[in-house]
Amino acid sequence: MRILRDSRSKLIVSAFFLDAFSWGLALSIANGLYILLFDVNVSFIANLSFMQLLLMVIFQYPAGVSIDKFGRLFGLIVGEIAGISWILLVIIAIFNSINAQVILIIAYVTLGISIAFWVPSSTLSFISANKTTAASTNYGIIAF
Repeated sequence: MRILRDSRSKLIVSAFFLDAFSWGLALSIANGLYILLFDVNVSFIANLSFMQLLLMVIFQYPAGVSIDKFGRLFGLIVGEIAGISWILLVIIAIFNSINAQVILIIAYVTLGISIAFWVPSSTLSFISANKTTAASTNYGIIAF
């Protein structure tokens, strides 16, 4: 693959792969913890995932507009701050079992916002780092 010959591209692909892997692992562990700690069923977890995806779609356009206006670094920072907020809210839910389901719903709202900002920013970062390949190749690698 021509795209992985450049050391900067290798670094960016590695960083995005590690980030996506880490978030995927955290979400998998969190889903198991929800069942164990909060005595919720699989349909509650499915609703959380649906809510996250729905908010991702809703915030995709406003995130794209703000990233175009303020730059890709702004989008990456907002995405990571919202992602860290998701982690903090899940921790709060663990220690506050009375309102845990409400806190988890709010947490997944922030996760949807995080992904809506992170995906276009990471795609722009990857494309700007490697100008030698076609944009569709870059989009394919990010989507993978």
